[in-house]
Formats: sequence, C-alpha cells, structure tokens
Amino acid sequence: IEDRTAMIERCSRRTLARRQLLFTRGEPRSSVFILRTGMIKLQRQTAAGNEVIITLCGPGELVGFSGLSKATVRVASAQVVEAGEAFVIDEGDFRALMAERPAIAMAVIESLRWRMESVADALTDVVSEDVPNRIVRLLRRLAAGKGEARNGEWALDLRLTHQELANMIGARRQTVTTALSELHRDG
Repeated sequence: IEDRTAMIERCSRRTLARRQLLFTRGEPRSSVFILRTGMIKLQRQTAAGNEVIITLCGPGELVGFSGLSKATVRVASAQVVEAGEAFVIDEGDFRALMAERPAIAMAVIESLRWRMESVADALTDVVSEDVPNRIVRLLRRLAAGKGEARNGEWALDLRLTHQELANMIGARRQTVTTALSELHRDG
C-alpha cells in the first residue's frame, strides 16, 4: 500500500475516451500510463498499412513503458478500446520511483515478462495453428488474464470487433467471422 501511495502521489489522472489515441509509434517517449479502468490496445502497422494488435492492456497494467530500453521513441501506438481512467506519470519520474522502491520495479519486471510470454504464445499460434484454434487459444489467454469466474465458467466482458480479433491472431476478418460461426455452431 505504501508503494502504491507513493506512486499515485506522483501521478496525474486522465480520463480516456473510446477510440482515443494515447500515442503513436515513433513519437518521443515521455510518460507512462497505469490503467485504472478501461482497456487499451497496443498496435503497429504493417508495411501494407494493416493493423496488428500486439496486446490488450487492462486495469492495473502499464502502457507506454518499454522497460530498460534506451529507445527514445514509442515502439507501438496505443488506442483506447474501452473508456476508462489512467494514472499518468513522467517516464523519468517513473524510473526514479522504480529505483527507490524495488517492489515496484519487481512488479514492472513481472508485467513485462507476462507481456513477452503472451506475445510469444501468439506468435507460436500464428505459425502452428489454424484460425479456429487461434481464436480459441486467444480467448483462453484473454479470459485467464482479463476474465472472471462466474458460475463455474469464465466470463470475458470485452467488446472486440471481428476485425480486432483478426488483427490479434494474424488472420483476415472474413476468415474470423466464418470461424466464429463454425465455433458457435459446434458449441
């Protein structure tokens, strides 16, 4: 609680509107967001201009912090998927806070480890699974990280379009729509 209080004292609050762009790839890194409520997608564009969703960030997750990288610019863009609120802190202040409070640094390391593992799982799925299985595996990962148990089942309250699902698994929207219909039909 003491670490959390120290961090919140250095933060400002920002209301996040659906579809709001927090930052874009290539712009200077200056601040870190700690999501209080809502959902943000981290994304990149392919050379052909197609969106690739790297990950979804929910409450309690860091957005815009690239670890110990010496890169001075953002490596991805961040857009709000579900409206909410975030704590915002200057990246230099955040680094100083991690140096002062090892528990915060350890939580950041764990968060980055989880994100890297999630990206590795998604990449493995793209090269080894068909689209229906990629969808099922994505939904399981999302439920494990962002869902909640209800009546013995996992509930995942996310409003994602078929296009966003496609952008997360490396497929076309039409293929995802067909696969979702087949999965629904098969129960």
